[in-house]
Amino acid sequence: MSSIVFVMFTAVLFPVYFIGARLAKIPKWAALLAASAIFYALGLSDARYFIFIFTTALVIYAAAVLNDDNSFWFALLLIFGTLLIFKTNLFTIPLGVSYYTFSAASYLIDVRRGIIKAERNFFKLFLFVIFFPSITMGPINRYKELDLFSGRSFDQREFTRGAVRILWGLFKKMVIADNLAVYVNEVFGRVSAGEPTRGVYLFFGAAAFGFQLYADFSGYMDMVIGAAAALGIKMTENFNAPFFSRSIAEFWRRWHITLGAWLRDYVLYPLQRAFIKKGKTKLQKSLINFSCMFVTWFLIGYWHGASWSFIIGTGLLHWFYMVVETLRPPRKFFAPLEILRTFLLVCFGFIFFRSDDVLMALRYIKEMFTGTVGDLEIFEAPRLVMIICAVLVLMLCEGFGFKIERQKTVVRWGIYIALILSVVIFGAYGIGYNESGFIYSNF
Repeated sequence: MSSIVFVMFTAVLFPVYFIGARLAKIPKWAALLAASAIFYALGLSDARYFIFIFTTALVIYAAAVLNDDNSFWFALLLIFGTLLIFKTNLFTIPLGVSYYTFSAASYLIDVRRGIIKAERNFFKLFLFVIFFPSITMGPINRYKELDLFSGRSFDQREFTRGAVRILWGLFKKMVIADNLAVYVNEVFGRVSAGEPTRGVYLFFGAAAFGFQLYADFSGYMDMVIGAAAALGIKMTENFNAPFFSRSIAEFWRRWHITLGAWLRDYVLYPLQRAFIKKGKTKLQKSLINFSCMFVTWFLIGYWHGASWSFIIGTGLLHWFYMVVETLRPPRKFFAPLEILRTFLLVCFGFIFFRSDDVLMALRYIKEMFTGTVGDLEIFEAPRLVMIICAVLVLMLCEGFGFKIERQKTVVRWGIYIALILSVVIFGAYGIGYNESGFIYSNF
């Protein structure tokens, strides 16, 4: 689903949620459930997958209400077994399956642990599972943290903050990510086709993909959180200026926060509690800890896909980084250099993420240092200058914690107009603009 369709759908939803529900004398959460179901159905390539998500919610609901060991393990094995099958690419992956499976599982586990009580109204639980707008790309919600049922009245301040957040997300997606995609696709496409390319272009392509991926994914998160905020619903942040991290450990506290937190709470910590105490020496405890981390990082990679390029690029390579940082903590020095070091390490992994397979990634890395021929004709100065300026704006705003809503009225409206014009001129109606799908919607 494109960013424009998302914004249009959200615009239609607001009056339905705040006015239509009251006129129809139905709870606001019921109107939100209907809207969420329609939104999800619009994005499906196969209508049968709607039955699948409904069945998933039904299984989780029944297991939570019964709350016994047999029901608990049956439900978890069923939903994760199904997710495993889809990840092997034997079938078309249902929209949002990786996100709603983890959200549903966290609900069931928290019920079993006694952290929350089982929801007795199935349709309320179904709303949690299929909630617009996070169903397609997250964040991965926790039931105890997402209040969908209070039915808050319209709040102009929250609505404005949400609308501005959506606009900022559009800027990141349409002005930065989609324009960078032109160059990234060309560079990686040439390597995939076996065409010679100068190493300098390959270095640029790797760094450009890092910014493209971040602007694409975090841009959607801004739109998601903004839409929820405008409805009076607070959602968990999924990014916190990750490219300003000074270590890999810090990077993962700032990047895809809800995925990392999910695997930490439901995989890493339980494994550590179960096995580290069995180690009798410091070395044994360290080896067990690294083994628990290996399982966790393998699952992070596999969550993205069964391909080894994903498992290495977003999983095992980062496990290696973390082990090295644990054994030999990075030496503290000039902060910008620490940030640059972390960024380069992350972009190195992104080469595997973006490549067709591991062999292509290795060929890409080799040619970064050996490629001496092969110029690209698409490197147009005006577009490059625009992208660089947009990225600098993004980095400066995040680096200094710039908040639009804290500025004076004249400054705020100047920023609003600048963002709208940027989206229109360099995005939707820009020369040669071609909107690409959201990268993380494929997971």
